[in-house]
Amino acid sequence: PPPPPPPPPPPPPFFFFKPTPPSAILSGLVGSGMCIRDRYKVNSRGVAALKKLAIVLSPQKDLEILVEGHTDSIPLRGKGLLSDNWDLSVMRATQIVKVLEGYKVSPNRLIASGRGEHFPLDNGKSKEAKKVNRRTEIILTPKLDLLGEILAN
Repeated sequence: PPPPPPPPPPPPPFFFFKPTPPSAILSGLVGSGMCIRDRYKVNSRGVAALKKLAIVLSPQKDLEILVEGHTDSIPLRGKGLLSDNWDLSVMRATQIVKVLEGYKVSPNRLIASGRGEHFPLDNGKSKEAKKVNRRTEIILTPKLDLLGEILAN
């Protein structure tokens, strides 16, 4: 008999780390393993990754945590809670913030914001390009008041 097919590749990491001094960006995905076009809920895999991240971030009191939601360029024309891509991007960020807060990251260090479709990583029109642009980014920045104190001393 022929050999069995190779196992499927492992899922991609939930976060991609990119240091950009004085900040660091964690770019991640929400939805069902990936950002689905019109979804913002964090799935169980995402919650597990955010729990690990919260364990690391919670004691780091000198960091502010900005969560940015992003969408692809396909217009969302909804009614109610999500009327356009701005709303969707903000909801993506808000969901991440709520998970982090639930794992004891102080809410006075968390900021949720949305960029809509206006900050793409890939300007292409393919499905792959759109998929790359559906994301959240977690930007870690030192608290500027602490930085001012350090520079003054």
